[in-house]
Amino acid sequence: IRLLEASFDLNKWLDPERKSRLAQELGLPPRKVAVWYQNKRARWKNRSLEEDHEALRQRLESVLAENQRLEKEVERLREELDKTHRDMLVSFTVPPYNSCDEAAGSSSFLHLGSEHHLEKEIYGCNFFAAPSVSL
Repeated sequence: IRLLEASFDLNKWLDPERKSRLAQELGLPPRKVAVWYQNKRARWKNRSLEEDHEALRQRLESVLAENQRLEKEVERLREELDKTHRDMLVSFTVPPYNSCDEAAGSSSFLHLGSEHHLEKEIYGCNFFAAPSVSL
């Protein structure tokens, strides 16, 4: 059997010349050598398929775990993006005045102590501000 195993390890397929030589060395009919090779190939193929199946199963588990990790990361990033958008919208609103008319009509605008004070009041009037957005 060791001779058959060693021969099989070298080549999984049995050519007629090698079949005759092995049969002669072992004192068996060539048909028995051929059947042994056939059975050995079937067992080898099944073992190989089982190993491939196990490797694929492990790879699938790994990919599913990575997919789950990435989905959690996407959700975290979406939440972070939503928070950033909310923070940006809040920072773009101008709380003291909704329009330049309100800035001009405020009581502090009437008490101009300096030109610098006027610049502060006009700065409060944002000509380019988007309308306030409530969240």
